Amino acid sequence: MRIRYMKEAPRILADSPWVIADGRTYRGEWARSFDSRMEEICLEVGCGMGRFIGEMAARHPEQGWIGLERIGSVLARGVKRLEAAGEGEDRPNLRFLLGDAAELGEIFQEGELSRVYLNFSDPWPKERHAKRRLTAPTYLDIYRKILKEDGILQMKTDNEILFDFSLARLQEKGWQILRQSRDLHGSGILPDNVMTEYEEKFAKQGKQICFLQAAPRSLAKDS
Repeated sequence: MRIRYMKEAPRILADSPWVIADGRTYRGEWARSFDSRMEEICLEVGCGMGRFIGEMAARHPEQGWIGLERIGSVLARGVKRLEAAGEGEDRPNLRFLLGDAAELGEIFQEGELSRVYLNFSDPWPKERHAKRRLTAPTYLDIYRKILKEDGILQMKTDNEILFDFSLARLQEKGWQILRQSRDLHGSGILPDNVMTEYEEKFAKQGKQICFLQAAPRSLAKDS
């Protein structure tokens, strides 16, 4: 999908109280970035315009929620939507970052996150681009480090090729698959499911949504 450039995006992001300019300044102390100390910090990688993470923050005010998005124009539109609806003021536990998933190890300390969410990530369908997929081994190693030992990686996608790739890489890297379904909406496996913009669109088109939750092994067992 073509992303329209938003000229005022840098200003919107710079002026927003929910956008952290440099996540590295909070590495190991992310609870400090919120109005109150949070026992659990959750991250959505590729949050788009923030519909999913905004709703999760509203449902779980006791947890800190961080959305990472690499495209400034997309994130700025999400911030504008929050401002227009007045929703951001009701979500002191919500933060956004503009950046790339490859930088997560520099932004979060080992074991700092309770959950990592991957919602409808770019499938990078060509095999030569497989290393760019957010469930490629390089990224799984990053998630393992920044997740707590009892942390969870959750993924949703409409792309079965990406889903099969992800399952295979997770199993190769020793992750434990906790739950999975190739028909999330029909399975009832996630009764409190929060849909993203893409998910709602795909559901209306009758597409089945693939879903998984996985847990990393203890880092101590990797040596």
